[in-house]
Amino acid sequence: MNLRRNRAGGAILVLALAWNAIPVAEAANLYRYRNDQGVLVIDHTVPAGAAQRGYEILGRDGKVIETVPAAGIAAVPEERPGPASSAEQRSEREKVDQYLLTSYSSVADIEAVKARRIEEVAREIGVIEVRLDELGRRRLALEERAANLQRGGKPVSKELLAELETVAAQAAQARAQLAERQLQRTELAEHYDAYARRFTELKTPVAATPPAAPAPAVTTAPATAR
Repeated sequence: MNLRRNRAGGAILVLALAWNAIPVAEAANLYRYRNDQGVLVIDHTVPAGAAQRGYEILGRDGKVIETVPAAGIAAVPEERPGPASSAEQRSEREKVDQYLLTSYSSVADIEAVKARRIEEVAREIGVIEVRLDELGRRRLALEERAANLQRGGKPVSKELLAELETVAAQAAQARAQLAERQLQRTELAEHYDAYARRFTELKTPVAATPPAAPAPAVTTAPATAR
């Protein structure tokens, strides 16, 4: 929307720039960690208990920019070579294995929980998207009011400017929440997929190793009669 500049002409331009700039600051410094149930969570803060299990710091694009390690249980720990870590990793895997075997009776159970959790997050995403749409329409209406004042040679009131700033801040917060939930949806899928793979491994019978064939008898030449 092209606005005629006059005494208050700079106000709308500043707010329009702020509308795009605020989300960058708001969306920074997200943290990804596992809660007490082993589910990945993305938030602006890390609870003390989760921090002890380790967490990741995410950039504005959702990529990991730093990993803070700590002793704890991962979803399905990967076995890595090395005598120093093998015992700890076995202990972690055993705990996760016990959880899987006592919590689920089939891969279908895991998939059902996965679908339910993802659906919960998807509903939250839908609510946020509706909220963003409403805020966008409200912003356009407020900017149109400000433009009409400018066209009439009148200054934009402080109240209108404050309302525009509030809407911009609310939209920035909603966008940050949307990014969190979108990442959480992806991580939930990966988390339960790892559970399903490990559960399948635990339930797949290990083929019995066939007994080794007996060594052939060694024959010796009869002693020569003397």
